[in-house]
Amino acid sequence: WTGSAWPDLAVAGLIALLFLHSAYEIVTGARRELGER
Repeated sequence: WTGSAWPDLAVAGLIALLFLHSAYEIVTGARRELGER
């Protein structure tokens, strides 16, 4: 569409950031629950 890969890279980066953020939230929440025992 623009002849460059930048839009695809931007979308891929955004998806990766969302995935990493949710994974981080899950890991920290699980570690907090495990630490309470």
